[in-house]
Amino acid sequence: LPVTSHQLPVTSHQLPIMNWHRILELAVFDIRWSLFRRKGLMYILPFGLFWYLVLKRFYEGAANWIQSSNFLMLAGTKFDMDVITHLFVELPPSMSAFFILTIYMTPFFTMLAANDVLATDLGNGYFRFLISRCHRIEIFLARCLSSFIIIASCTLVTAVAAALIATFIEDYPLHVTVGYFLKITPIVILY
Repeated sequence: LPVTSHQLPVTSHQLPIMNWHRILELAVFDIRWSLFRRKGLMYILPFGLFWYLVLKRFYEGAANWIQSSNFLMLAGTKFDMDVITHLFVELPPSMSAFFILTIYMTPFFTMLAANDVLATDLGNGYFRFLISRCHRIEIFLARCLSSFIIIASCTLVTAVAAALIATFIEDYPLHVTVGYFLKITPIVILY
């Protein structure tokens, strides 16, 4: 039997060529579209409420409670006491709490940010409209990039707020706060 073209294995020269301009254009469109729609609000509202409550506590002076011996002993039962002392006594406690809470909460908030990436578009036919003008990989990369940009920008704003609280409310020196900010923020955003 002769082999037809649809039975041949796909080689690298047959893969679609991605257009990065189209990917960026789709990502920017998705960011603008989703910020004030249900998709974006499902992420921004819980994220903003959670970090508002946490940062409000630090603004009101929760750092004093964190640096108390009661909290340090309680945290010492779960973690190494040297690590707890380094994070909450030597470094700004609001930024350390931001770092730890972000590590724990990022998977949850990422699921909220990435919810409904394609389901609504498949249901209303918009995906069929896009697929006739772009490759599927371009659409998937654009959606992933737009979700990442929303997550990274919200995390960056929260990190700046924690650094401002550490500098002005907790009276840590600016060079300590900026150094710690530059150390933990890229880790959290890449995570």
